[in-house]
Amino acid sequence: MRIDDDTELKVIHSSNLTPFEDIIVLDKTAGIWTFEPDEKTGERLIVEINDYDADKFKVDLLVKTVVNFRIVDPKAIKILKLNEGVQ
Repeated sequence: MRIDDDTELKVIHSSNLTPFEDIIVLDKTAGIWTFEPDEKTGERLIVEINDYDADKFKVDLLVKTVVNFRIVDPKAIKILKLNEGVQ
């Protein structure tokens, strides 16, 4: 996806099961990220891997974190509409 003459973004789908039509681009000054640790472990990032007894080559992988984002500069956020022909 080309935004302007100097800026190009490589867009990949992390899941074909979750369609999306917009991309949100944030400047570093747009807001404040706050990460909350897990209540049980105190860790910021939780990773769980569960294998299948029948086929050890198949696993379920769960990666999660709790994040809060507070906007401090709305002008530092742009929403690109993919469904309006932005390529």
